[in-house]
Amino acid sequence: MPEEFLSDVLDGDGYRFWHLSLDQGVVRITRCQDCRRWQWYPLVACPACGCQTWQWDDVGTSGVVHSWTRVIRPTVRRPGLEPPYVLGVIELPQADGARLVALAVSPDEDPRIGDTVQLRVRRGESESILVFQH
Repeated sequence: MPEEFLSDVLDGDGYRFWHLSLDQGVVRITRCQDCRRWQWYPLVACPACGCQTWQWDDVGTSGVVHSWTRVIRPTVRRPGLEPPYVLGVIELPQADGARLVALAVSPDEDPRIGDTVQLRVRRGESESILVFQH
């Protein structure tokens, strides 16, 4: 693992490696350097062993729909994201069941809980985002 992906979340910017990974087209989440437990979202210390050093590891591109919602009237507007759109909570069985939020590729998508989906990175003008599709 490149040293650039070793992190002490105490640095105050625990998500910079998330954004860097997405910019590189890779989905990575935190994994404890000592006990190897996956953890999402980034924490200061590992809940299993107390270690405070995290490694950002590739979790692959396969996930399972845990839940989803269609956004018709967003509470917060984001440039380039016009309603309606579908957000899914995607479980990563290969990463101890960690769950990530991703945008469906199509706003007409009707995912089913338990469906296997593929994750990928969509590069935007100002940022890269995680998307999913069947």
